[in-house]
Amino acid sequence: MEKKLTFEEAIKAMNMCKERADRLAEKVKTLETENVLLKDAVKKTCAPTAAPDTAKADDGKPRPTLVPTALIRAVTAVREFGTAKYKDADNWKTVSPERYRDATYRHWLKYLDDPNGKDEESKLPHLWHIACNVAFLIALEGDDTEK
Repeated sequence: MEKKLTFEEAIKAMNMCKERADRLAEKVKTLETENVLLKDAVKKTCAPTAAPDTAKADDGKPRPTLVPTALIRAVTAVREFGTAKYKDADNWKTVSPERYRDATYRHWLKYLDDPNGKDEESKLPHLWHIACNVAFLIALEGDDTEK
């Protein structure tokens, strides 16, 4: 049987959600600031300062700066929500890959129904949840690039 909330309990719950949303918004602002600083640092670091024959030899090395920062921000937001919900930043490592596949499918189907749709619980876009679940699957099953 579902418990009905009193008006005061509902207001308290709404305030808690707003506080969480405010904390997430502040973290996004911080990440955006850090991203600007990082971009500036990358520009300064990557600016040509030496003759080509003495430049740093990066051929064949991974270039993580090619990854869109929007992807990193999206996965970060979902991870922040999950860490707050489950109180453990590493609990995702104990979940079977099949459950992440199922979650990816659920969010994918919701995304196909409404590309601008958001998850009811987290209020974050389904596409962001898809990215996070795929990141988990890569880490659990397919990430052999660091070996």
